[in-house]
Amino acid sequence: MGHKGSHICDVIFEDCRVPAANLIGATEGIGFKTAMKVLDKGLDVGTEASCAKMFASEMCGRVADRAVQIFGGAGYLSEYGIERFYRDVRLFRLFEGTTQIQQLVIARNMIRNHAG
Repeated sequence: MGHKGSHICDVIFEDCRVPAANLIGATEGIGFKTAMKVLDKGLDVGTEASCAKMFASEMCGRVADRAVQIFGGAGYLSEYGIERFYRDVRLFRLFEGTTQIQQLVIARNMIRNHAG
């Protein structure tokens, strides 16, 4: 098992044009400052982030499992990309907290928000 299918590299945006409608904030060059202000206000997006991570990693795992099922025995052979995808996708459920950890974070935040 491993992350053999992932291509990792640096992404550098030089002279990249971003449409005005896609800017964070209303003015060019203040997107980072705007994002930091949101963090400084203490807005808790932990529940939403945990929900998104859990849903995405679980759904990706289900898709990989079904793809192997569709390909049958061939889906388990290394000659097909499905086999590599199936192994690599397993790590998504582990990175940045397992599904069970995400469930605990979500439950803890929901209880805290409901109580107070």
